[in-house]
Amino acid sequence: MDFYIKNIKNIFFSIDVKYQFALDLITKLLKINPSHRLTAEEALKHQYFSVSPSPTEYAQMPKIEKEWRVIDILREIELM
Repeated sequence: MDFYIKNIKNIFFSIDVKYQFALDLITKLLKINPSHRLTAEEALKHQYFSVSPSPTEYAQMPKIEKEWRVIDILREIELM
C-alpha cells in the first residue's frame, strides 16, 4: 500500500497545497493499524481544515443552477 501512497504523493506534490493536506489527512485516516490512525478529534485539528476555502453557510454558497440543468439534460438523453 505504501507504494501506491508514494505514487499518489508524487502526483499531488505539484498540485495546490489544499490537495496535499487532503492527501495527508486521508492517508492518516486510512492506516491499517488503529493505534496509528488519527482520532476524530485529531482529524478535525488537521491542517486541511485550516486552509482556504473556509466552510461557508449554505445560504452564502454560490448558485450553480446552470450546471445542474446540464446534468439533468444529460440524464434525459441517457434515458432515451
